Amino acid sequence: NFKLAGEFGKESVFEISYGDTPPWWDWGYVRGGEGNLSAQMQGPRVTGSQKWNRGWSFGTVSQKLVSDLKDDPRFAYTVLTQEELDGSLSIGYQHTGYFSKKYSSDAEHWGSSGQFELNRTCNHRVIRFSDVLLMAAELGSGNAQQYLDRVRSRVGLSSIPATPENIYKERRLELSLEGIRYFDVLRKGQAFASQTLSYSGIRGPNYVGEQQIFDVTYNAATKGFLPIPQSELDLSAGTFKQNDGY
Repeated sequence: NFKLAGEFGKESVFEISYGDTPPWWDWGYVRGGEGNLSAQMQGPRVTGSQKWNRGWSFGTVSQKLVSDLKDDPRFAYTVLTQEELDGSLSIGYQHTGYFSKKYSSDAEHWGSSGQFELNRTCNHRVIRFSDVLLMAAELGSGNAQQYLDRVRSRVGLSSIPATPENIYKERRLELSLEGIRYFDVLRKGQAFASQTLSYSGIRGPNYVGEQQIFDVTYNAATKGFLPIPQSELDLSAGTFKQNDGY
């Protein structure tokens, strides 16, 4: 539950608290306040709305996830469509017509004071109970079927066999747009990562923009890792070695 009422609720094992106390104004140091910048980044660029307030429309939802989730009851709690927006929507650089509803610039998470973009109050869920259940099921618990059923039944979905592939697919749908999928893909191996994380020519009906903005080619040389900052390499005096591919 990503609503305000669900913060620190029974489905949340660990979350990072955000707020607007003290209110923050400094654009020269945007991370100096207590606001959630990811909510600002992913919120739709809407003005004149009573429900959504001037996000930046980055990190939009892919057409593939929309297609895979559209018949699932979790779609309504995960994806915000452009048709749901009141006010005036400005098209962003990565416009697909779909936005995250889990982390967004929705009205109930508006800061009460300060520079509104820097004071989003939406908490970040680091570990949810559904994640714990699905991890236990994937690891081969004798209760795997029960755990998978608990995740699905709470949203009105019927039972499916607790096979490794079904559990893995369930993670993608249940935990979508929460920053977990990328690492789930990497642990399936480099061949799977290269196939899954490379996109070319995928255009949905609401797609707007230059194709190269959306095309992604997975760089197998890096094995999916980020580079170690040069400052850390310097401090290690040769102990640390840069990750492959950089």
